[in-house]
Amino acid sequence: MTDVEVRPAPDVGWRPRGHPVRWLLVLVATVALASVVSIWFGALAPRLDIQVSRWEAEPSRGEGALLVEVLVTNRAHAAVTVETGAWRRQDGIDLDAADRVPIDIAPGQTVAIVLHYRVLDCALARRADLAGPLGVRTPLGLPRAAAPRDVNVDALISPVCPLG
Repeated sequence: MTDVEVRPAPDVGWRPRGHPVRWLLVLVATVALASVVSIWFGALAPRLDIQVSRWEAEPSRGEGALLVEVLVTNRAHAAVTVETGAWRRQDGIDLDAADRVPIDIAPGQTVAIVLHYRVLDCALARRADLAGPLGVRTPLGLPRAAAPRDVNVDALISPVCPLG
């Protein structure tokens, strides 16, 4: 009779090939690349330049009516949508209307948006942000706020609330 030799079954479980440091480097490189593409594309956060172009009183709309026009330039490589003229309520002022919103802004395009405010309290309005923040939706559909930098609020409300 012949002897039959029984061998143990080989271990067939999955084992990663390569060094764990190599896997970590691949993971870090993938996350870094995804972040750069997201910033360049403007997918998670809008890349907008917002600047005030003109402001004036609107006597035809009643006492305390103020018009503020902002220029919005899309610096990303995908279109964004400006949905609302004001992202949040601010003390001392009310946003009555915003012209041309909602509007899609193509990459590199500049549009003018006119915000119509009613100044209720000059002292509180001096601490408000009259040029934003604007309600924006990114290419992925995420709602965000975008506001200009270095806005002189005293100059903006001077047609309605003179200094002194």
